[in-house]
Amino acid sequence: MAAKRRMRRLNRRLSGGRPQLILVSMIDILTILVFFLLASQTDVGIQPDTRGANLPHSVISDNLRSSPTITITRDEIVVSGRFVMKVSEAEASPKQELPKLSAALRQAALDMNIALPAKDNTSRPEVTVVGDKTIPYSLLRKILATATAAGFETLSLAVVHTAEQA
Repeated sequence: MAAKRRMRRLNRRLSGGRPQLILVSMIDILTILVFFLLASQTDVGIQPDTRGANLPHSVISDNLRSSPTITITRDEIVVSGRFVMKVSEAEASPKQELPKLSAALRQAALDMNIALPAKDNTSRPEVTVVGDKTIPYSLLRKILATATAAGFETLSLAVVHTAEQA
């Protein structure tokens, strides 16, 4: 009993008689919380760049998936932010498939770790086409044929998201 009292007295004397706040543990917990919040906020779908393309409106219910994007403006064709070719050059091509676009799509697939062609039946490589609504159908058909020939099995057309109607 006397030893317990002596230990309490010694602890009070060493600690100054007031309880101390352990900051290291609190800082660790706050740091982990901040990293968790940052990581959970970065898992949001990335909308493709639509500058220079006047998109049609549509009602959609699915979230965006990460995939290479082909952006077709009035003047140029861009794959995942990299210039590929001029629209006039693509329209003038007599072939249905565009070799420059095919090479750019394969490079974008490599950059995003997408296997072309799909080795298993569960993954279907996807590409998103962001095109101005005034582009000619013949150009769109060439671009879609090139994407299919490059190994992309799922083709998505980007639209402006409108609220779902009841």
